[in-house]
Amino acid sequence: MALDLQSKLLRVIETGTFRRVGGKEELKADVRIVAASNIDFAEAVKIKILRDDLYYRLNVFHLHLPDLNRRIADIPLLIQIFLEEFNKKNGKEIKAIDHEVINILKNYPWPGNVRELKNIIERAVIVTKGDIITLADLPPSILQTQHKGPEVTFKIGMNLDEIEKDAISRTLDFTNGNKTVAAKILGISLKTLHNKIKIYKFK
Repeated sequence: MALDLQSKLLRVIETGTFRRVGGKEELKADVRIVAASNIDFAEAVKIKILRDDLYYRLNVFHLHLPDLNRRIADIPLLIQIFLEEFNKKNGKEIKAIDHEVINILKNYPWPGNVRELKNIIERAVIVTKGDIITLADLPPSILQTQHKGPEVTFKIGMNLDEIEKDAISRTLDFTNGNKTVAAKILGISLKTLHNKIKIYKFK
C-alpha cells in the first residue's frame, strides 16, 4: 500500500470516519480490522515501506502463523476444506484422499505455502477419474521431491542401460507396480515406460 494511502487508512482507524471519493459528507465506520502480510513488519518499517504509526496502531493483537512446512498437522484439515470447496466448484463427489497421498503431502517442503496446497488439491479434483484421490492424481513435481522414497545408488562401472533398468525396477517396486505414478516419478511418459518395460523384459 502506498504511503499516502497508509496515511488515509490510519486516519480512518483513529477517527472512525471517512469520505467517499468525490463526496463531502463524513461517514462513520464501526469496523474491526484484521490485517495480514507475508513481510517482516519491523524490516518494512525500517526501509520505510510501512508507516510506523500505522503499524503500531494495527498491532494491537499479533498472531504469527508459521509456514505450512512447520505445521504439517494442519495439512489433513486443509485438504478436507479444499476438497469440499473444489467438489462443489467442479460438480464432483470425491469422497477421500488415499493415505499415501496424505503422507507424501506431509513430507513435501511447500515452498508455495498454503496457496500451493490449494492449487494441488484443485488439480487433483479435476484430473481424478474415481472418487478417491490417489498418487496418480498428483503432479510430478510433488512425487519427485518425496523425501521418504528409497534411495538408489549405482556402482561405478555400470553402463547406462543397467542404471536405467535398475532405476525403473526400483521405482516400480516403490509404487507397487503403479506404472502411471512410476512414469511421473521418473519424468517420462507412460508410453515410454511401457516401451522400457518391454525392452528390459520386466514381468
